[in-house]
Amino acid sequence: MPSPAFTKLRAKLADLFQLDAAAELDFGIYRILNARRAEIARFLDSLEVQVEAILGQAGADAGAPLRAELAKTIADLQALAVDDHVIDSNKKVKELREKLAALGTAGQEAGALRDDIFSLLTTFFSRYYKDGDFLSLRRYKADTYAIPYEGEEVKLHWANADQFYIKSAENFRDYTFRLGPPPTGEAPDLRPRVTFKLTEADTEKDNNKPAAGKERRFIFHSVLAPEPAADGVPHLTLGFTYQPAAKDQKQADLHADASARILKEYAKGPFLELATKRPTEKKKDRTLLDKHLADYTARNTFD
Repeated sequence: MPSPAFTKLRAKLADLFQLDAAAELDFGIYRILNARRAEIARFLDSLEVQVEAILGQAGADAGAPLRAELAKTIADLQALAVDDHVIDSNKKVKELREKLAALGTAGQEAGALRDDIFSLLTTFFSRYYKDGDFLSLRRYKADTYAIPYEGEEVKLHWANADQFYIKSAENFRDYTFRLGPPPTGEAPDLRPRVTFKLTEADTEKDNNKPAAGKERRFIFHSVLAPEPAADGVPHLTLGFTYQPAAKDQKQADLHADASARILKEYAKGPFLELATKRPTEKKKDRTLLDKHLADYTARNTFD
């Protein structure tokens, strides 16, 4: 059974490699990740065994010279016809046995050392990856970050100060995901597809601020007629606009409205899985559709 420390590390690496997203999305880099998903998962599952093997080998290598020296010392004493109780009380024999006993204790602590390694790796990757973004976060203690400081009276710092960053406008793209488990082997992927398509977008130009009291939101308006699929795969295309809305009109409320309308009319037949539960700790009633709506809007509004 995997140790809790390894389970935590594996979850962090799976999040970093976006394994869950790769299994459901069908565009861009997610196609590459999906093609390698099984290989990456096997690598992650083998990490604990690899670390234990390396630690075990290190312990065995450290004890081999001591065991050989102890065997030679005892053999030399036996060649002199020394009694066993005299051999046991021999100073050199006692020292070598104590050293080997200490190595045995260290071997028993290998599990603790292994867990320390996994915990340190989890902390390291957590410094550079959080909530879908890579940032250099110097940890001082829990929930507190340190910054480089050389005694200046005023120090200006930002999270990605040591990274190249180019601010760009929103880059809206179609968001497509498939329903059902991925095919095995070389079988064609005939899973139903669902696409969120932006039909109209209104954005600020030249880094201008939004109008007072207005924030742009994703708003569902209708189901679009999809292009005919040569493979006969069912395809549901949902149309959205990105337009100004009152500040008190939250995106979460628009999500809930869109989800209720879509599930009522279209969560049937090949698209019934849209209504299946994908709960989180805070959202016990979250559906698969709710998850993808949140992912879609978060991806396109991240700047």
